[in-house]
Amino acid sequence: MSAPRLPLARAWHSWLFARGDLRPLAVFRMGWAIAMAADVLHDWGRAAAYSPERYHVPLLRWAAPLQAAEFHALLRVALAGCLLTFVGVLPRLGALAVTATYGYLLFADVLLFRNHVYLGCLLGLLLAASPCGDALSVQSWVRELRGRPTAAVGSRVAVQVIKAEILIVYFWSVVNKLRPSFLDGFTLQQELPHSLGDSPIAAWVSGDHAALGPILAAWIRSDRAMAICSCAVVLVEAFLVLGLPRRRWRPYAALAGVALHGAIFLLMGVITFGLLTVSTYPLFFEREAKRDAKRAS
Repeated sequence: MSAPRLPLARAWHSWLFARGDLRPLAVFRMGWAIAMAADVLHDWGRAAAYSPERYHVPLLRWAAPLQAAEFHALLRVALAGCLLTFVGVLPRLGALAVTATYGYLLFADVLLFRNHVYLGCLLGLLLAASPCGDALSVQSWVRELRGRPTAAVGSRVAVQVIKAEILIVYFWSVVNKLRPSFLDGFTLQQELPHSLGDSPIAAWVSGDHAALGPILAAWIRSDRAMAICSCAVVLVEAFLVLGLPRRRWRPYAALAGVALHGAIFLLMGVITFGLLTVSTYPLFFEREAKRDAKRAS
C-alpha cells in the first residue's frame, strides 16, 4: 500500500500500518487466552443465571436462554478455543471460537452484561484478524521444522488498534471515576467489605488467625484512607493513559499498572480484566519491538 502525500495522512498511515516484531503480539495472545480461560472456569457454576426459568432481556431474538447442558457445552467450546489460542494451534480460529461463545452469552441477556467479557470479545475479534500465530506458537515451530519458517516480522495493524482500545478503556475509567461518590472513598468503603470475603487474601481477613482483619477493617472505616486510595486509583489510571504511549514513561506506567491490577486482584478477586489489560503492555514497547524486527530481518 502506497503512502499518502498529505503529512497528517502519511503520519497516520505510518502509525497504523507499521511492521514490527510479532512476539509481543504472541505474548498478548497467550495472556488473553489465560484471562478468558479464567473467566470460563469462574462461569462454570453460573448455568442457572442463563436458564429459561429466569427472566431475560435478550439483545437479539434468536439468542435464546440455555439449559445447563447447553451452557456447559458452550463453555467447553470456549475453553478449547482458549487452549488452541494459548499454544498457537489455529489460534485465530480459537480466538474466534471464544469470542463467538461469549458473544452469544452477551446477546442472550443484556441484564447479565459484564464489561470485562465485552472487552475480551473485542480483543478476541482483533486477535482473530491478526497474525498472532506467526511467532511463539506451535504452528510456527512446526513450519520451522518443515523448513518453511514463518517470518516473526509482520503487520501491526491489530496491535495498534488494541493499544488504542486499551487507552480508551483507561481514559473512560478515569472519566467515570471523576465524581464525588468515588473520589471521597464512599464507593470503596461499600465494595471492599463484600469483595474481601471472596478475595485471595480472605483467609487472612476473617477467622481466628486473620492477622490482616483488624488492620483492613480500620483502614476501610477511615474516610481519609479511602479517599486517598480512590484518588490514587484515578491518578494511576490517568498515568497509564499518558505514560503507556510515551517511551520515557512507559516502563514506569507498566509497573504502576501491574501494581494497580495486582492490588485489585488481591483485595477484590478481580482477575480477568487485570489479565486482559496487563497482557497488552508488551504491545506498547514498540521501539524495542522494531529494533528486534530489524535484527531479525
